[in-house]
Amino acid sequence: MRTLTRPAINCLLNEDLYEITIELLADVLANFSKFLLEEDFKILYTLLSSPWAQERYTRLVKGDFDFDSMQFGQLILAFGDATVQDLAQKAETDEQSQQILTALCGLLGAEGFAVNEDKIFVPALEFWSTFVETILDISYLSNEEQPSWLATARSFIMQAIERSWRKIQFPPAREFSSWDSVERTGFKDARRDVGDLLTQSFLIIGQPLFSLFTDLAIRSLGKREAPWAEVEASLYCLATFRDCINGGECDQFLDLVFGSPLFYMLSNSDATVPARVRQTFLTLIDNYSSYFERHTQFVPGALNLMFGVLESPTLAKTASRSILTMCSSCRKLLVPELGAFLEQYAKIVQLPSVEGSVKEGVTGAIASIIQAMPDEESKLVPMEKLLGLVRIDHEQSLSLLNFHSFPQPGLETINPSNAPLDVHAAASELMVLSLRCLASIAKGIRAPDDIPVDLETSTNSTYWTSGGGAIIQIQILEMVTRACNVFRADGEVIEAACVVFRTGLTEHEPGPFVFPPSAIANFLLKADLRTPRLVILISTACSLISSHTSASARSIDEISAALLIWIADILKALEGKSIAMCISTNNNLTLS
Repeated sequence: MRTLTRPAINCLLNEDLYEITIELLADVLANFSKFLLEEDFKILYTLLSSPWAQERYTRLVKGDFDFDSMQFGQLILAFGDATVQDLAQKAETDEQSQQILTALCGLLGAEGFAVNEDKIFVPALEFWSTFVETILDISYLSNEEQPSWLATARSFIMQAIERSWRKIQFPPAREFSSWDSVERTGFKDARRDVGDLLTQSFLIIGQPLFSLFTDLAIRSLGKREAPWAEVEASLYCLATFRDCINGGECDQFLDLVFGSPLFYMLSNSDATVPARVRQTFLTLIDNYSSYFERHTQFVPGALNLMFGVLESPTLAKTASRSILTMCSSCRKLLVPELGAFLEQYAKIVQLPSVEGSVKEGVTGAIASIIQAMPDEESKLVPMEKLLGLVRIDHEQSLSLLNFHSFPQPGLETINPSNAPLDVHAAASELMVLSLRCLASIAKGIRAPDDIPVDLETSTNSTYWTSGGGAIIQIQILEMVTRACNVFRADGEVIEAACVVFRTGLTEHEPGPFVFPPSAIANFLLKADLRTPRLVILISTACSLISSHTSASARSIDEISAALLIWIADILKALEGKSIAMCISTNNNLTLS
């Protein structure tokens, strides 16, 4: 059959046979390139270098994405895939390899917006990912630390990346919104693919690649009217290197970005700055939160920007997540600003448009700053203030169901299901939000995992259980208990309450969310077969027993016995219907 290869290649020049011939050759190159002999590859290269091929290539990169033109592009890519090792290792000295790589790089710069107009960009991007993977594989197997051909291969990768950077720049908002959902999703997927290419390429190129996007961002900002699409694409690319950088190896480049006028320009309410640029910059801040621990001079500007966009529906979620990350990382530095944080949050909770996720993020951020305060007594007042802000949603939920005072005797005897469905749903949503904020506070108030525990100075303080801080724990318990009494048939509320309890079970030191085992057990023992999310309640019981190893054996035995009887009663009530439902979620259910 190999005797037919060369006549088949010649059929490419026959217009009547072009379509089926190019499809056949691309298929052979992609799936069984070993069928072709070295002489066949030389003939193909000669053909791809001919005026006939140059004319078709020019049409393709100039924006002709018709079927026959795309087939030609696929042939070039298939040829590149089939010869990728030779292209990588011979490009230093072989002119033919250089020409093929230049052509393959050029496919990344075809005219038109990627996906919507340019149909060759994504296939070309796949080739360059293969090219980089091939170099990594060769370098891994090679005994040479720096093969002589690697510098040339790097230069081609840098060219491909810079062209890709131009392609992932968002089109004008009106243009992008006119695309259908498939095209918009495809464009965003292409951006993620470029991000993957960047992280792979960083293993080969290193810091110069990071420096490239720093320069592109600063250069774009320096233009008279900043091309925001260029700025956004540069920031997006910088953000993708989060997992590639160890410590502060690229801090000198980040200094240029965060020391630029970006904070001022993006904090300004100027409507000419697209929201997408702010969103990407917030992601960059979030991805390099450890940088701000080392360069605290930029923390105020970052926080001002993040708090300034919390009212924006499109940016609030990203901003609240970044606020939580930064406050957790820089908690000790921000202790003097705790009062300002509480005042700012007090204004935020009054805004009707603020999403629940924003409240969760900011409450957790403030709690992490409270955790960094020097002693337990100093945490009491800010904890009371923060808890009071969370209670706003809690009380509003009850008000929707005509419950007002806190606490209200006999509340557990009232069934909120009598309320209209829409009112009940709104009240339930607010109650779940208040419980999630409590859980967020519980996570924020925990000591960071990377802080060593001093066994000599660590004490079993009773401040939060029987001292001045006990009032906080009592209020939290009352809020959780009251929520579950009112919404006893609401699975979301029950699950959110369990999260609050379980968050405190992982603590090693006493705290406002480290409840007495008996308090959690009393909550659990109220559940029966009619209680929703029963599996989660049983899992919480398992966590309770396994986490309180430091408690007195007698108290744990008493709680274990009570929970064991509770489990037995549930199993008995099931009458063999679905025992597995209860016990399959946790194999450690050995209450003894």
